[in-house]
Amino acid sequence: MADKKSKKVVLEGEVALALLREGKDAWNKWAEDNPGVKVSFRDIEFKDEEATFEGFVFPGEADFNDATFSGEATFRHATFN
Repeated sequence: MADKKSKKVVLEGEVALALLREGKDAWNKWAEDNPGVKVSFRDIEFKDEEATFEGFVFPGEADFNDATFSGEATFRHATFN
């Protein structure tokens, strides 16, 4: 019997943005419940709003490649695992 390769779970796109908008407490609860999950904001345009990740916990790899920020991005006290 061949082993099936597990699909890597990634929080990305609109789902990631929706959770971001819920705030730090909701985000960190999700991160606690999802250790090792990659978060991707690849190619996301953060328009007309501050991208505040202050105090956020990233449970796995965090991908911000090619993301753009029209305002200030804050990562103070963020934890990247």
